Amino acid sequence: MSVFGEMGKYWAEIADKNPTGPQLLYLKKALPRKQLVLDLACGNGRHLIPLSEEEYIVVGLDVSVKLLRIAQEKSKSAQLIAGDMRSLPFKNNVFSAVISMDTSFGYLESEKEDLQSLSELCSIMKNDSLFIVDIFNREKILRKYLPQRHTKF
Repeated sequence: MSVFGEMGKYWAEIADKNPTGPQLLYLKKALPRKQLVLDLACGNGRHLIPLSEEEYIVVGLDVSVKLLRIAQEKSKSAQLIAGDMRSLPFKNNVFSAVISMDTSFGYLESEKEDLQSLSELCSIMKNDSLFIVDIFNREKILRKYLPQRHTKF
């Protein structure tokens, strides 16, 4: 089970504290209206739900059933699917856009699995699709959280 599945409601509380408003403003300008959009690793639906309340046709996919239940409680009409981004349960060439917000890539066991996920995305996206991926600055995070190594002479 993933860390997100184990954390459930605690992860939802953490995610809800992120700056969703500015992200939604950007997404609303960039995403095609009235076309199929995938919210990959949608979690508790904090992007999917507000978008689907407007003219966006959004499907959410997440590996965590607990987070999907939280999203379903927030919006009974949300289109949610439990699934793994390494093996997407969709037909080829159906999505006009895919969003992946707040670093869903990088949590898998290996870089190979991230590449597998990207390959899956390529198959489900139309040729002229838009892919918006939001990731944290890896180098900044490494500098911040890894202990500094000092050499003694």
